[in-house]
Amino acid sequence: MSFAGVIFDMDGVLCDSEDFMAEAGAAMFAETYGVTVHPDEFRPFRGMGEDRYLGGVAQKHGVTLDLAVDKNRAYRCRAQRSLSRAVGRGA
Repeated sequence: MSFAGVIFDMDGVLCDSEDFMAEAGAAMFAETYGVTVHPDEFRPFRGMGEDRYLGGVAQKHGVTLDLAVDKNRAYRCRAQRSLSRAVGRGA
């Protein structure tokens, strides 16, 4: 039997990335909307998909997201924070 490809869910399954994403989401809300969000506020929305993950917290704070743009911003924040941690450890 041969396979043309394999698809698997790495994020949250093979890699515990929730804390990084919650921190990035909180940073995105602060930088974009001036709203202080604690990373724990994302906890009820884990496993519900990106739109609900960010959207649930936005709804709680009365923020109307531009999901395409704001998801991109959150991932950029995540990448910057991950890189900063790696550089800080001498990677």
